[in-house]
Amino acid sequence: MKIFRISQYKHAITSESEGQLPLLKEAVKERLGRNIRRIDRFTQLSLMGASDCRGDLSFPINTGIVMASYFGSLNNTFNVLSSMFQCSSRPSPYEFIHTVSNAASYYLARELELTSHNLFISQQHAALQACLKLAEIDLDCLNVNAVLIGQVSEVATPFDVYRERVNIKLPHVLHESSNWFLLANELKNEKSVASIVLNIEGTDAQVLSVQIKNALNEMSKKQNVIARLDEAFCSSKNDLVDCINVNQPWVNSLESSSEALFDFLQSDEFNVLLMVERVNRYKWSALVISKLELD
Repeated sequence: MKIFRISQYKHAITSESEGQLPLLKEAVKERLGRNIRRIDRFTQLSLMGASDCRGDLSFPINTGIVMASYFGSLNNTFNVLSSMFQCSSRPSPYEFIHTVSNAASYYLARELELTSHNLFISQQHAALQACLKLAEIDLDCLNVNAVLIGQVSEVATPFDVYRERVNIKLPHVLHESSNWFLLANELKNEKSVASIVLNIEGTDAQVLSVQIKNALNEMSKKQNVIARLDEAFCSSKNDLVDCINVNQPWVNSLESSSEALFDFLQSDEFNVLLMVERVNRYKWSALVISKLELD
């Protein structure tokens, strides 16, 4: 499975002291060429990121969508719950429908004119790996010709409550992001930017280390590996960390896996990306992505 197109929308929250999030309505209108009514912030972020993956080209016929987020539509959900339990008022149909975060997937399919499979994953750990696994299954079963996968992270107010919820402490700057990747086995007249070499979910550190080293050994020797490893994995008893270039441990950010992948694909410094993320107390997931042609 290969990656053919990438796109990202990301901005830092510089107005924390004001207690407000930057408005996105006009930016969405400018990006899509028209005003999209009755959508929440989470859907706006999704559209801002995914629309650039289309670029000047259309999407392949029979392109599916797999979208992931940990919390989904936070601000809208908080507003609905607050109005119900603090003010004893009923949410509007528009507000209620957007508490189901896969409503954003519908708007993506509508605006990008995609009519194939459409899935939404709500998952804290290894969400990117889960997206890739579902995309791989659909492609291998010939259910789709391509899959657009993405991860979206929305920041909620009040900021101090959000920081506590996601364990992101000052001085780390909060940011919202929407990262998207178009996957296929092959696309006519398009060149891939990277290949998925290894995608493992839910195994222990020692077994994971062996599988990662085997995958790296099967590739070209001209590797320049950047590793983004969970800090706990770095301190676990395995010899993988000693034999690769370890960049920095994970910043405790919900969407750092998709952001790390986007940054890697944009950079010319490294040609292999290794990511290891905790699934639970004892299990880990691993992802190896290469810009090299496989032997």
